[in-house]
Amino acid sequence: MRKKMSTNKKNKLNRDIIRDIIFNRREEHMRTFDEIKESIKHNNIIAIQRTTERLEKSELKDHEKKGLEMALQNYQNNLDNIDEVTTIEIGAATNSLIKGIQTAYSFHLPEYWRNFEEFVDKYVTGLTSDGNLKNGSYFGKQQCYELGLSKSDLLCFKGNNPMNTNPGDIFRQNINVNYGTNIPMSGIEQQALQEYESAVFSGDDVAKDQAMIKYKEIQRDAGSLKIGPEYHPLATDQNYQEAINRVSGRTF
Repeated sequence: MRKKMSTNKKNKLNRDIIRDIIFNRREEHMRTFDEIKESIKHNNIIAIQRTTERLEKSELKDHEKKGLEMALQNYQNNLDNIDEVTTIEIGAATNSLIKGIQTAYSFHLPEYWRNFEEFVDKYVTGLTSDGNLKNGSYFGKQQCYELGLSKSDLLCFKGNNPMNTNPGDIFRQNINVNYGTNIPMSGIEQQALQEYESAVFSGDDVAKDQAMIKYKEIQRDAGSLKIGPEYHPLATDQNYQEAINRVSGRTF
């Protein structure tokens, strides 16, 4: 019977893999937090300019004008909360990429095990050697481009079943090391939700506020506060802000 690896040995193995990935990565691979922030900022400034130009057209119908005004408000909100929006984006891109790799694996399982590097090139990254986007459909092209990833940044999946939690969590740890983020590991967000639901039914208002704060912050770090193209930072979440004030002893 095979012996199970101890938790300490597993943690050491994970740290060693992360260390090897970081030190063997070519300099041009991962972007920095500030680089992603500047990219998001640039995109929203451009979007504001274009939306403002469209609003200046007199032939717009009322519902079209209202939609553009709401879009303009969202773009400005992103700029006002750019650090939190960047954190949300990194978490969303990371977890979306993990799901993309799992999807590609389910469609091309033999190729994943036969030649991982080729599998990544053909179905995941969609990037040229100089980091530009290739034409065609890939399961992680946009995410790899946003984060500045290449094959060597995905080596934690090589030789491992991506449907298991371990390679995905090693990848999240690697992303956290590079960006200074706190993307939660597998199951943490669901656990926080269950704790919040239990607190709601407990009748303890303080416990409910604390559990909600914890859950929402985990959602932010996981990228779950990006819904479609829109970000929902906690700085604009009234329920979260009220709970923060109650817990810290302040009221509105």
